[in-house]
Amino acid sequence: MKRVFIFILFMFPALLFGSEGESFFNKYFWFTVVNFLIYVGLLYYFLKKPTLDFFKNRRKTLEKEMEESAKFLEETKQELQKYRELMDRIDEKIEEIKEYTVRAEEKEVEEMLRAAESYAIKMKEDAKKIAEQEVDRAVEKLREEIAELVTKSAEESIKKLLNGDLQAKLVEDVINRLKEK
Repeated sequence: MKRVFIFILFMFPALLFGSEGESFFNKYFWFTVVNFLIYVGLLYYFLKKPTLDFFKNRRKTLEKEMEESAKFLEETKQELQKYRELMDRIDEKIEEIKEYTVRAEEKEVEEMLRAAESYAIKMKEDAKKIAEQEVDRAVEKLREEIAELVTKSAEESIKKLLNGDLQAKLVEDVINRLKEK
Protein backbone atom coordinates (compact mmCIF):
# COMPACT_ATOMS: atom_id res chain seq x y z
CA MET A 1 0.00 0.00 0.00
CA LYS A 2 2.85 2.28 0.83
CA ARG A 3 4.24 1.75 -2.64
CA VAL A 4 0.98 2.68 -4.32
CA PHE A 5 0.79 5.89 -2.32
CA ILE A 6 4.37 6.82 -3.24
CA PHE A 7 3.65 6.00 -6.87
CA ILE A 8 0.55 8.25 -6.91
CA LEU A 9 2.47 10.98 -5.14
CA PHE A 10 5.10 10.99 -7.87
CA MET A 11 2.57 10.69 -10.70
CA PHE A 12 0.34 13.57 -9.49
CA PRO A 13 2.61 16.35 -10.83
CA ALA A 14 2.77 14.55 -14.18
CA LEU A 15 -0.99 14.50 -14.33
CA LEU A 16 -1.19 18.20 -13.49
CA PHE A 17 1.23 19.15 -16.20
CA GLY A 18 -0.53 16.87 -18.63
CA SER A 19 -3.64 19.04 -18.45
CA GLU A 20 -1.98 21.65 -20.68
CA GLY A 21 -3.14 24.73 -18.87
CA GLU A 22 -6.82 23.79 -18.69
CA SER A 23 -8.56 23.01 -15.50
CA PHE A 24 -7.23 20.00 -13.70
CA PHE A 25 -10.62 18.43 -13.47
CA ASN A 26 -11.67 18.76 -17.09
CA LYS A 27 -13.97 16.38 -18.85
CA TYR A 28 -11.09 13.97 -19.75
CA PHE A 29 -9.58 13.78 -16.30
CA TRP A 30 -11.27 10.59 -15.18
CA PHE A 31 -10.76 9.07 -18.58
CA THR A 32 -7.03 9.83 -18.30
CA VAL A 33 -6.88 8.42 -14.78
CA VAL A 34 -8.70 5.23 -15.77
CA ASN A 35 -6.57 4.91 -18.86
CA PHE A 36 -3.44 5.37 -16.76
CA LEU A 37 -4.60 2.83 -14.18
CA ILE A 38 -5.33 0.30 -16.93
CA TYR A 39 -1.88 0.93 -18.33
CA VAL A 40 -0.28 0.48 -14.90
CA GLY A 41 -2.37 -2.66 -14.31
CA LEU A 42 -1.33 -4.15 -17.64
CA LEU A 43 2.27 -3.36 -16.91
CA TYR A 44 1.91 -4.93 -13.50
CA TYR A 45 0.17 -8.02 -14.92
CA PHE A 46 2.63 -8.63 -17.73
CA LEU A 47 5.85 -7.46 -16.11
CA LYS A 48 5.40 -8.69 -12.55
CA LYS A 49 6.64 -12.24 -13.10
CA PRO A 50 9.55 -11.37 -15.47
CA THR A 51 10.58 -8.52 -13.20
CA LEU A 52 10.43 -10.71 -10.10
CA ASP A 53 12.27 -13.49 -11.94
CA PHE A 54 14.87 -11.02 -13.12
CA PHE A 55 15.46 -9.71 -9.61
CA LYS A 56 15.46 -13.23 -8.11
CA ASN A 57 17.97 -14.39 -10.69
CA ARG A 58 19.95 -11.23 -10.21
CA ARG A 59 19.94 -11.81 -6.48
CA LYS A 60 21.06 -15.43 -6.93
CA THR A 61 23.76 -14.33 -9.36
CA LEU A 62 24.96 -11.64 -6.99
CA GLU A 63 24.96 -14.09 -4.07
CA LYS A 64 26.89 -16.62 -6.13
CA GLU A 65 29.39 -13.97 -7.25
CA MET A 66 29.76 -12.78 -3.66
CA GLU A 67 30.42 -16.36 -2.52
CA GLU A 68 32.96 -16.80 -5.30
CA SER A 69 34.51 -13.47 -4.41
CA ALA A 70 34.67 -14.46 -0.75
CA LYS A 71 36.22 -17.79 -1.71
CA PHE A 72 38.69 -16.06 -4.01
CA LEU A 73 39.46 -13.54 -1.27
CA GLU A 74 40.13 -16.36 1.18
CA GLU A 75 42.38 -18.15 -1.31
CA THR A 76 44.19 -14.91 -2.01
CA LYS A 77 44.66 -14.31 1.71
CA GLN A 78 46.10 -17.80 2.09
CA GLU A 79 48.45 -17.23 -0.85
CA LEU A 80 49.44 -13.88 0.62
CA GLN A 81 50.13 -15.51 3.96
CA LYS A 82 52.22 -18.19 2.27
CA TYR A 83 54.23 -15.56 0.41
CA ARG A 84 54.68 -13.54 3.57
CA GLU A 85 56.01 -16.64 5.32
CA LEU A 86 58.35 -17.22 2.39
CA MET A 87 59.48 -13.61 2.57
CA ASP A 88 60.06 -13.99 6.31
CA ARG A 89 62.18 -17.08 5.64
CA ILE A 90 63.99 -15.60 2.66
CA ASP A 91 66.64 -14.05 4.89
CA GLU A 92 67.23 -17.47 6.44
CA LYS A 93 67.45 -19.03 2.98
CA ILE A 94 69.91 -16.36 1.87
CA GLU A 95 72.06 -17.06 4.94
CA GLU A 96 71.91 -20.81 4.24
CA ILE A 97 72.98 -20.22 0.65
CA LYS A 98 75.81 -17.95 1.79
CA GLU A 99 77.00 -20.55 4.31
CA TYR A 100 76.78 -23.30 1.71
CA THR A 101 78.72 -21.15 -0.75
CA VAL A 102 81.40 -20.38 1.84
CA ARG A 103 81.72 -24.07 2.74
CA ALA A 104 81.92 -25.01 -0.92
CA GLU A 105 84.56 -22.34 -1.52
CA GLU A 106 86.53 -23.53 1.52
CA LYS A 107 86.42 -27.12 0.28
CA GLU A 108 87.47 -26.00 -3.16
CA VAL A 109 90.34 -23.96 -1.71
CA GLU A 110 91.41 -26.94 0.42
CA GLU A 111 91.32 -29.21 -2.61
CA MET A 112 93.30 -26.68 -4.62
CA LEU A 113 95.87 -26.40 -1.81
CA ARG A 114 96.16 -30.19 -1.58
CA ALA A 115 96.56 -30.40 -5.34
CA ALA A 116 99.16 -27.61 -5.28
CA GLU A 117 101.05 -29.32 -2.44
CA SER A 118 101.05 -32.67 -4.23
CA TYR A 119 102.11 -30.92 -7.44
CA ALA A 120 104.91 -29.13 -5.56
CA ILE A 121 106.08 -32.41 -4.02
CA LYS A 122 106.04 -34.07 -7.44
CA MET A 123 107.93 -31.12 -8.92
CA LYS A 124 110.54 -31.39 -6.14
CA GLU A 125 110.91 -35.13 -6.75
CA ASP A 126 111.17 -34.57 -10.49
CA ALA A 127 113.70 -31.79 -9.95
CA LYS A 128 115.66 -34.05 -7.61
CA LYS A 129 115.66 -36.87 -10.16
CA ILE A 130 116.70 -34.48 -12.92
CA ALA A 131 119.44 -33.04 -10.69
CA GLU A 132 120.68 -36.56 -9.84
CA GLN A 133 120.68 -37.47 -13.52
CA GLU A 134 122.60 -34.29 -14.36
CA VAL A 135 125.07 -35.00 -11.54
CA ASP A 136 125.51 -38.59 -12.80
CA ARG A 137 126.09 -37.32 -16.35
CA ALA A 138 128.53 -34.70 -15.09
CA VAL A 139 130.38 -37.31 -13.01
CA GLU A 140 130.51 -39.69 -15.98
CA LYS A 141 131.74 -36.90 -18.24
CA LEU A 142 134.37 -35.94 -15.66
CA ARG A 143 135.50 -39.58 -15.41
CA GLU A 144 135.81 -39.77 -19.15
CA GLU A 145 137.77 -36.53 -19.26
CA ILE A 146 139.99 -37.64 -16.36
CA ALA A 147 140.55 -41.01 -18.00
CA GLU A 148 141.43 -39.31 -21.25
CA LEU A 149 143.75 -36.86 -19.50
CA VAL A 150 145.35 -39.65 -17.47
CA THR A 151 145.82 -41.71 -20.62
CA LYS A 152 147.39 -38.78 -22.46
CA SER A 153 149.55 -37.94 -19.49
CA ALA A 154 150.64 -41.55 -19.08
CA GLU A 155 151.37 -41.80 -22.77
CA GLU A 156 153.48 -38.71 -22.70
CA SER A 157 155.26 -39.88 -19.58
CA ILE A 158 155.91 -43.27 -21.10
CA LYS A 159 157.13 -41.71 -24.34
CA LYS A 160 159.57 -39.57 -22.39
CA LEU A 161 160.76 -42.46 -20.28
CA LEU A 162 161.02 -44.90 -23.04
CA ASN A 163 163.89 -44.27 -25.21
CA GLY A 164 165.19 -46.65 -27.84
CA ASP A 165 167.18 -48.99 -25.49
CA LEU A 166 164.54 -49.25 -22.83
CA GLN A 167 161.89 -49.86 -25.42
CA ALA A 168 163.82 -52.70 -26.97
CA LYS A 169 164.43 -54.24 -23.56
CA LEU A 170 160.74 -54.13 -22.66
CA VAL A 171 159.72 -55.68 -25.96
CA GLU A 172 162.19 -58.51 -25.40
CA ASP A 173 160.91 -59.01 -21.88
CA VAL A 174 157.30 -59.23 -23.08
CA ILE A 175 158.28 -61.71 -25.80
CA ASN A 176 160.11 -63.90 -23.28
CA ARG A 177 157.12 -63.95 -20.99
CA LEU A 178 154.91 -64.95 -23.86
CA LYS A 179 157.25 -67.77 -24.81
CA GLU A 180 157.26 -69.13 -21.32
CA LYS A 181 153.61 -69.51 -21.28
